[in-house]
Amino acid sequence: MLPFLAALDAAGRTDAADPVLARRMLNAGLEGLEDLTTDRVAGGALASRQGPALERNFLRVIEHEDHGRDHLGLPPPIPRPIQASVAAPAPVATAANDAIVAMLAEVREQQAATNARIAELAAANAENHGPLFSDTADTYMARLRAANGEDDEEIRYLRHRKAIFITLCGDKPVASYTREDLQTF
Repeated sequence: MLPFLAALDAAGRTDAADPVLARRMLNAGLEGLEDLTTDRVAGGALASRQGPALERNFLRVIEHEDHGRDHLGLPPPIPRPIQASVAAPAPVATAANDAIVAMLAEVREQQAATNARIAELAAANAENHGPLFSDTADTYMARLRAANGEDDEEIRYLRHRKAIFITLCGDKPVASYTREDLQTF
């Protein structure tokens, strides 16, 4: 959740002058953060080894036009001339450009397949680790409610703590929380 909040903060500071480009940069950065989160949920090695660096990279994609353009495969912005000049000729399509476009399409297909596989692994991983924290907490609060009544102050306190914990650490199977999650909380 926190990386996504940081992404929204970065979107507010973007230096992209073109709103369409700023939106594409935001979408690309959010997609990268989503993939990183999925890798974390699946217990992937990429997130454990390079997670913070990847988060910073995706935030730069959102905030800085040069990083965003590079990530999206766009050329750098063309500086505007101070004085009127003769229009430059239109770029000529070449076989090299066509080859690059084909490679990009292949990479996008591979990325889509990888994303689907990560989603499958995350679902399988969730099944192997038992019930979600929210379900376990709700069961515990239901037992307290049955024993102490609906107006028990501890239940209100636990609801609040549950919401904060899920906001900070995510709602995962109980067995998949790490020491870092608990330190974050």
